[in-house]
Amino acid sequence: MIKLRHIGFVVFTICFILATRIQIFEPKPQQPTAAEIRWGTAKKEDERYGLLRGLRYYIYGIGVIGLLIVVEDYVGDRLRRKRSSGKDSA
Repeated sequence: MIKLRHIGFVVFTICFILATRIQIFEPKPQQPTAAEIRWGTAKKEDERYGLLRGLRYYIYGIGVIGLLIVVEDYVGDRLRRKRSSGKDSA
């Protein structure tokens, strides 16, 4: 049976790779043109790529959940071993 630990590592790895790919290939901000500066229509850098950054942080969040699954499975496994070894010695 596959342990939750392995599933958590897979989720974290996939999310890490996706977030890195989005960050590397994210379009670079362009310099505002003279007309945009003059008329005040130039967008701030945060407004242009908010969706991509939001998606990247969402993927980071899912990756952290994957790591939490790993920790939960590891701690649960250690507690089960400790309880079973405590019963054997008693």
